[in-house]
Amino acid sequence: MSGGATKSQYLHEEGTSLKPGASVQTISATNTWYEGIVADEVDCQGPGTYSFLTNSGHPWGDGLNILFYVPPSSGYDSPWWSYTTVRDYTGAREYILGYNECCEEDEWGDCVEWPMLDLVSGTPGYTLEDAYPYRTGQGNFNGSAGVRTTWSVSGVVDITEEIEMTGTMFDNSRIRYTVIITNRSGSGRNFGIRGFFDVNVAGNDGAYFWDPTNGWRQDEEGWNNPPFKYYVVSEVYGGGTRYIYGNISDSSYGMTPTKPDRFSYAYWGDYNSPFGNGLWCNAWLDCSAQNRNVGGTDASVAYWWGYDGTPIYLNPNESFTGTTYFFASPQPLEVQEGPSGARGPIFGVRLASSVVGDELRIIYILTRDADARVGVYDLSGREILSMSAGLAKGQGEISIPVAGLSQGLYYLRFETEAEARTLRFVKQ
Repeated sequence: MSGGATKSQYLHEEGTSLKPGASVQTISATNTWYEGIVADEVDCQGPGTYSFLTNSGHPWGDGLNILFYVPPSSGYDSPWWSYTTVRDYTGAREYILGYNECCEEDEWGDCVEWPMLDLVSGTPGYTLEDAYPYRTGQGNFNGSAGVRTTWSVSGVVDITEEIEMTGTMFDNSRIRYTVIITNRSGSGRNFGIRGFFDVNVAGNDGAYFWDPTNGWRQDEEGWNNPPFKYYVVSEVYGGGTRYIYGNISDSSYGMTPTKPDRFSYAYWGDYNSPFGNGLWCNAWLDCSAQNRNVGGTDASVAYWWGYDGTPIYLNPNESFTGTTYFFASPQPLEVQEGPSGARGPIFGVRLASSVVGDELRIIYILTRDADARVGVYDLSGREILSMSAGLAKGQGEISIPVAGLSQGLYYLRFETEAEARTLRFVKQ
């Protein structure tokens, strides 16, 4: 971040919007691998902002960021760095879910604390308003733990936001984010939704971005009708040891996303304004056209359903649902190549792999007969193909059909009784 301060440090600076020891009430939902934390009442802050973390059973470890979060041990319990906006095109209103125009006064009547989201600006031509009344509570969605928050803007729209920890094991567990809007105005009306997510890879706020169409990037970019099904962010350009998966339109692993009209990877914001020049400080506008380097600085992503020029038209009492998913995975293994002709205790040495047509061909050497297993993983670390076979001593070749794989970057893991080797391959 510019200005020499982080979001955490900002909370503790003099003259900022939160006094030391500010109380925050949150509601959380957990499963073995993930936790979703949703603001309920931050003194006068209002509900709805959110953070995502790993839980104790996750391979990363417990309590590590997926979306930025400041824990109670730092003197705060603050998930207000990611939030949702609902736009009413017809009424020229924008509703920040979590925003509240209030302050807490000291004994002299001076405002000493006010909501963080009071710093967010509405779009010119639109009036920024609160979405009240609200109700927040833990829920159980199809057997999974979640938090549901509802708002009712009288005579206009009902809004429901759901944060759910899904799945029964690590391989099928995801964090589901859903916003449902229902037109209560009595006549046809146009709406839009923006979901804004401050991605943070286990404390690394400047996440680097990869998608199967464009590869790695660290500079801002926005896409109408995004051409890729999913993306990942990592703490290192080119891929580190941790990946956060974000969904665009990928229906694998049992997910049912709603493809956004627009998506961007862009600057979260800087300290000087405070938090200006990025996505956070604008309720709706996209800043990605500035093309700044945000990898290694402070990155975020945003989804728009019902973007400018493509609003969501709803008849009276008609609803629209926008859904996306996140999960966090380690890289399967460190990328490494074995030496040619190795002997001794090493059972298997992979010499090469390449995609020829619709087959992945793996050439190997074994120092003795062994059972081997080959797994293919996407960049987020999820296994998508596998096979097992008994292989004879010496040099040989395995062919795996990959006709069903889309173009992109994958990991191959080759395992025998004594070792496992991993390398990356590209399907053109």
